[in-house]
Order: sequence, then structure tokens, then C-alpha cells
Amino acid sequence: MPFLMDVNLSLDSALFLDLDGTLADISPDRNSIRIPPAAERSLMGIFDCLSGAVAIVSGRDIDDLAVRVPEALWRIGNHGAFVLAPGESGRTFPSLIDPAIIDDVKRRCAELGLDLEVKKTSIAIHYRSTPELESASHGLLARYAGQDSEYLMEAGKMVAELKVRNVGKGKAIEERMRQAPFAGRLPLFLGDDVTDEDAYPVINRLGGVSIKVGAPPSLATTFASSPAEVRQWLEQQAAALHTL
Repeated sequence: MPFLMDVNLSLDSALFLDLDGTLADISPDRNSIRIPPAAERSLMGIFDCLSGAVAIVSGRDIDDLAVRVPEALWRIGNHGAFVLAPGESGRTFPSLIDPAIIDDVKRRCAELGLDLEVKKTSIAIHYRSTPELESASHGLLARYAGQDSEYLMEAGKMVAELKVRNVGKGKAIEERMRQAPFAGRLPLFLGDDVTDEDAYPVINRLGGVSIKVGAPPSLATTFASSPAEVRQWLEQQAAALHTL
């Protein structure tokens, strides 16, 4: 089984990374998660060497992601629906979730004491601090999903999420790879959760390296043990690229 530490970036690479559970360790308090300063420095060094072909691709709402990731990097939020280019800020994105559904889920979550996150393309119920409410969380959202619904439900690490259809990290990465500064490069994508699985086949088809932080099974071809290993790898790659 190939491992992350056997992978090396080159000057013609394009790097895409998830945030939670990939760059930063998972925490019961999702609002406390940030990219550690040393990892930020590594990313900025890699960004310079790859002529800007570095993007953070997250399920977090684009507004939330923008305050956790350096403005100098590409930020792709809402599972790929919205993009902020380096240096871009203050842009307004529309909400694609029916307000009536949001109001109903808010009310039910308040009754159950569930942690609800409302995004522009999804609503997510986090139960990291209340794992006994896993079934209730999934059941609450399942009523709005289905074959004939404009929404689908997805289970992640201690989260149940209702999402609009036709949005995904794989689609977003494929679109970036057709545009500068990513076009013509070999893509690498690092993720850790179910929501990252749709990106791996895209990376594999483009001849890149798909990396899962965690154990198989996965559609990824390469594996890393933890976010700490990812951060160590980034530091090594930043140093190596500067010698090329």
C-alpha cells in the first residue's frame, strides 16, 4: 500500500487539500479548528513554488472557510460549490437551501439539543459531543432526501449532512484543472472523509495522486496516518521544492 511519505511534489504539481481531519486535527469544537501556523508557512512556500496552484477544498461554508485559511490561497467551500481566488474577499454567495427546511430543522435541533450548521448549499448536524444522538441526527434530515428530491443526504465523521445535488469536490477540482494556474499540472488531493471520496476518481483519471488520511477502504491510491503526518510532509515538500 503506497504511503504519503513516498510521494513528492514537483514544480508541475497542483495541490488540493481538505481542512478538517486532513490539515487540522478533528476537534469536538468545530469552531476552534484552524490551520496550525507552521502548516500555513509550509503551504505558502509550496504556493510560491507551484505558481499559485494550491487550494483548500472543504465542506465548510465558503464564508467560514475564508476566515480559517490564508487569503493568499485558493479557497473552495461548500463541497466545491463556491470559489474564492487568492486575494479575493467580500464576495457574496447565494443560499441554495429552501428556507422552510432550514427553519424546520433549526426548530427540531433546538428541541433535541443538536449542533446545527447552516451552509449555503447544505445543512449539517454535528454530533461529535453527543454521539448518542447519531440516529436522531440522520433521521431528522432523511425526510428531506430521496431519489426524487433536489437534496441528498451524506454521512461523514460524526456529522449528518443534507446537500443540494450536483455539487462535489471532484467536480470542483476537475473544473479548476481546466483553468490557470492549475491547467497542465499533475493534481494531488488529500482528504479524509466520505465527502472526499468523489474527488479521488477524478484525480486518478487525471494521472495524479489521491491520498486518504486514514485507513482503507477508499478510492484513494495512497494513504497517510494522520493530519500530523500531512503537516510533516508539507514541511518537507516546501523545503525540497525551494531547492529545485
